[in-house]
Amino acid sequence: MLRNNIPAQCFRSGIIGENDVGTPLFGNKSLTKSGRLHERFRLGPLHKISVQWVKEDLDYKASNISITGIGLFLGGREGAPIGGKVSAEIRIDQSKFIVELEVVHKIDEVMGCKFQNSTEEMKESIKNYFSKELAVLKLSKVETRKLEESTEKTLFFHGLNNCELLVREKDENLQHFSLILFGNYIEGSSEGINVIGEKISNFDTTTSIKGVSLFKTIQYLDFHLLESAAKFIEGIEGLSPKKQRWILAALKKQSRLKNE
Repeated sequence: MLRNNIPAQCFRSGIIGENDVGTPLFGNKSLTKSGRLHERFRLGPLHKISVQWVKEDLDYKASNISITGIGLFLGGREGAPIGGKVSAEIRIDQSKFIVELEVVHKIDEVMGCKFQNSTEEMKESIKNYFSKELAVLKLSKVETRKLEESTEKTLFFHGLNNCELLVREKDENLQHFSLILFGNYIEGSSEGINVIGEKISNFDTTTSIKGVSLFKTIQYLDFHLLESAAKFIEGIEGLSPKKQRWILAALKKQSRLKNE
């Protein structure tokens, strides 16, 4: 089923605002004519991760990764069909593993694959990758307000390797946050997590508005990625302890629900 020409399992995300001020755009909300879109991070290849088909000389760069699966840039190629299974060699930092991938979606630039027979050694390698990359991650901070005297503001922390955090607050209280970690997406508020997914496109080609990206919703993020998300939040300088506690509580709640 399509909503405004967007697959039902997908949603848009971007930042709009007036006078160089950003406010999040989520779901199918429309942009005002006076609003200007501020593009979020460009989805790029993850550092030190690549995949090669075993029976074909085809290399793919990764757009996102978790313990359970990986997103691959198609690079203009057809890739495998949805439901198809492919034997591949995945390289994570200095380690190599042979794994069977099942294609679960192909949308725009990205082919999403589920790991079918990953080993404990490979899972440990992915966890170590999260830890190493977060340890060296540097973030830049942008703060904007609707008006100079306004109590509403947006904080945007941007880093490399498909990692960022956007926080919207009012009267120093958290209204909304969206977190992207190695291409995996978590959106929520002080009440908890609302949406989780994966970024699949730098631009939504169904709209003429620049800077709106497409994400694909998923049912859950694995525990280790949620753990890494918590470490990411704890390590952000410039994010107040109060807002850190709110976001960490939402992540903890999501982790608890996943394990019930």
